[in-house]
Amino acid sequence: MKKYLIALALVGFATTSCYEKLNIAPPNRITNDQIQELLKSNPEKAEAIMSSVAAGMVPLFHEKDIRDMGSADTRYYNYADVACMRNLEANDIAAMGTDLSGSVWGMAEYNLITVFGEHDDKVPPYWYLCWDNITAANKLLDNLPMSTVGDNKKLKQYRAMGLVTRAYFYNYLMENFQQAYMLDGQANYDNKLGMMLYTSFDPQQPYKARASAAETYDSILKWSKEAVTLMKEAEVGYTSDITDIDLGVCNFNLLRVALCAGDWTTAITAGNELVAQYTKFIPKANYGWQGSKTGNLQNPISIPASGNYFLNVEKNPEVIMGWPYAQAAVQSVGSSNIEPTCIWMNPFGKGGGGLFSAIDQSLYNKMDDADYRKNLFATTAYGSYAYPPNGTRANVPAWVNFKWANTYGIAGKAGEALNSSTVDQVGQYVMRASEAYLMLAEAQYRSGATGDAATTLNKLISARTDGAKDASNYNGGGDLWEMIKLQYRIEMWGEGREFYNNKRWNIPINRNKDYHPNATTLTFPVSGMVCKIPENEINYNPLVVQNP
Repeated sequence: MKKYLIALALVGFATTSCYEKLNIAPPNRITNDQIQELLKSNPEKAEAIMSSVAAGMVPLFHEKDIRDMGSADTRYYNYADVACMRNLEANDIAAMGTDLSGSVWGMAEYNLITVFGEHDDKVPPYWYLCWDNITAANKLLDNLPMSTVGDNKKLKQYRAMGLVTRAYFYNYLMENFQQAYMLDGQANYDNKLGMMLYTSFDPQQPYKARASAAETYDSILKWSKEAVTLMKEAEVGYTSDITDIDLGVCNFNLLRVALCAGDWTTAITAGNELVAQYTKFIPKANYGWQGSKTGNLQNPISIPASGNYFLNVEKNPEVIMGWPYAQAAVQSVGSSNIEPTCIWMNPFGKGGGGLFSAIDQSLYNKMDDADYRKNLFATTAYGSYAYPPNGTRANVPAWVNFKWANTYGIAGKAGEALNSSTVDQVGQYVMRASEAYLMLAEAQYRSGATGDAATTLNKLISARTDGAKDASNYNGGGDLWEMIKLQYRIEMWGEGREFYNNKRWNIPINRNKDYHPNATTLTFPVSGMVCKIPENEINYNPLVVQNP
């Protein structure tokens, strides 16, 4: 038995496919039975074993090596990458650069080519990422039924970790493979197809058909609420460790799920609990790069990552879940390991040239002059820059972002040699408090509590304008609902959420050619922003109905 338990604790939760029925080899069935007995007979030993297993949930939120993708295609290497690619499939990022042909990485996404079909290679990463992580969570939860957990606080914590992981990635499936609830209202949404609801790992279980969207979200909400309850019962609150799954992570997940499901009461409760804990915002001096945006080949710009709290995440007071440099998911590019999101979002990152992520000027023009977030974008071209590791030169265009800009990493030094550059050696985050404020404000507004929505939103606006503005006078003021959406677009620019917000808000792609000179797709309907289920999954399970 000992060798089985050690194996399970160390490697038993490695994931592969969505079933063979989820295409995954089963764990040793006797081992599961033995674990159940141990959980009942020797709680301390059981806690130690399940602690190792539950710890395997954390890396799933910055997953490396999405199945069948490999490190060669850095666009779909991990969770951060797929979120970064979704950035390009909306309105607020304009692809800038020279010679941006369809073969340049990111241009297919930017022009929405081969990104939603059942045969398209850009769809399976979203599917496999979610199902593999759901399967890992189910393996943990199989060993932690409430009949076994009982009053054991540690086991309650570990069960909560499994539940929030399952819920988070089921919700991500719904965000990618179904229309948003708010697109056409509950009456027309509830009977749409949701997901196959697998709550245990068993390769021999019968195939399942897709549940309704209503049943799917009922389940996701149930798991999310239970995770919050169990964390509280386990007395695991808002820890100082941003790398763990704590009550903050569980409430953030519940807030997002409830917002997607249209459960405003639940969203408001979770949101209020979160913002009561996260009252500090990123200071102006550390909000991206606020300094000079000029330089030349002889005297190039020098930007440390350590002072940018989007990169130096352990200093960021808003991070709810993230990983400092050296704990973040990294991959080999050029001569060093780098945080993958920065391949595209840092205008001075390794390699250079290609597609630059710039702001849509119509959004820039809506930003108040008192808003220091406006200083994250260069209104004039930088010019020629020599990129590490080989000194390749490329021209940095106007309107690029400095939100993630750095020329040397957390552990680096100014004046580094190109061939030993530490650029992009930075941290990662997947949840931060500013988004919680925005989600809460949206839920409050939709519930009819417009005064509360304005109060919540004003806290963020005040922080970003040094107290000079609020919702009533930011860039002239206006409709509160439009202001909530505008602040969401500005604050979360480039963080992978605009695509999903546009689905929820029923905002199609509608790009101004003057601001998107490299776009061949200028319009695209919200109804088309739904991925088809990959063909091989349809072939595995004859009960699965394809999206229209």
